[in-house]
Amino acid sequence: MIFLKVIMLVFGFTILHELGHVVCSHLLKLKITGIGVAYAPLPHFYVSVKWPYKLYQKVLYLLSGFFVYVIIVSGCLFFYSGNITNLSIKYALAIQLIIETNPIYSDFVILQIVKEIYVKSKNSINFKSLYKEAYTQHLFSKFWYLHFFLWTLIIFSLTKMI
Repeated sequence: MIFLKVIMLVFGFTILHELGHVVCSHLLKLKITGIGVAYAPLPHFYVSVKWPYKLYQKVLYLLSGFFVYVIIVSGCLFFYSGNITNLSIKYALAIQLIIETNPIYSDFVILQIVKEIYVKSKNSINFKSLYKEAYTQHLFSKFWYLHFFLWTLIIFSLTKMI
């Protein structure tokens, strides 16, 4: 039964994460071009927007989903007075953190790649091809291995905490 609760919570947290992107896109007046599920490189939900030219808009948009996660964790810590005793919530928050920070296709990976693209070409209209090229270069780079190592530490730390 706990397994089903955890799956439902992670699904709910993921939906809230994506809603964070939707709300942020409306606040920044970014046009939403799609909401759905993608299967590459890993299955994931997404909200896509007409990509803004201003770097601060890109950063805020990409981090808005993680901000929602931080709000969820803060709310849980407040509700449980700093000690989350419900195992379903503990497991779901841990799994969501692993999803949020994964080195394959998290918002942090996208942010790093967008930063690299922004430095190369501020106003390129061919963003998709630049992104694909930068993503290919990013995979298995020194930064990717550092991210993977830190991600692995998070996983090991979470298993000891739970």
